[in-house]
Amino acid sequence: MIAQLQSPATQGYFEQPRHEIARLVPPYAERILDVGCADGVLGAALLARGASEVIGVELDEGAAQRSRRRLSRVLCADAESPELPALLGSFDCMIFADVLEHMRDPQAALARYRACLRPGGVIVASIPNVRHCSILHMLSEGRWEYQPQGIMDRTHLRFFTLAEITRLFEGAGLKPTLAGATMDPRFEDVRKGCAGAGRLDLTFGRLTLRELTPAEVQELFVVQYLVVAEGQG
Repeated sequence: MIAQLQSPATQGYFEQPRHEIARLVPPYAERILDVGCADGVLGAALLARGASEVIGVELDEGAAQRSRRRLSRVLCADAESPELPALLGSFDCMIFADVLEHMRDPQAALARYRACLRPGGVIVASIPNVRHCSILHMLSEGRWEYQPQGIMDRTHLRFFTLAEITRLFEGAGLKPTLAGATMDPRFEDVRKGCAGAGRLDLTFGRLTLRELTPAEVQELFVVQYLVVAEGQG
């Protein structure tokens, strides 16, 4: 079963502390890159914890200005710029928290940033799960509706299931490990209801999925996956 984290409380889009990401950053990481650093709240926490340097990359000019008050250095730039990774140097850890789904070619971007990982360095990422039950329900009703934020954020360019997340990182020359997941609060009731039931059926709107394993049921209630990836040499 996937390690579970509670669904985070609603906060300002750029001001989330992202404790679930911070706990995945290795304690030995001294030089950290936060791609899509927003207001720099996460990076500030990592500096307070002992990191010697946190560099941020943020496309939104207002957020970049605010994060400069918290981080070692912030570039207001498109993270997909081909020349950017090499200009930033090498890192013990790179963070892509809810960023890859906004990219035009996330696999190519990951491959470029991978080249800047120090030996033993890791990439930490969070990625929304498009296999979530709400998306299946919506599709069963013939709709595909974007929202201000969340899985159907209107600025998302790419959508991923767990299998596609694995394919994404491996295609970039990385070895991904599933490190946890943010769960829909409704999963706890479903989990209790199907305890010991073996395979079961679930209905979302007019769509019924049959003979689901417990792991498959859980996947349907994952809001986002947390991944730690290492270079493959």
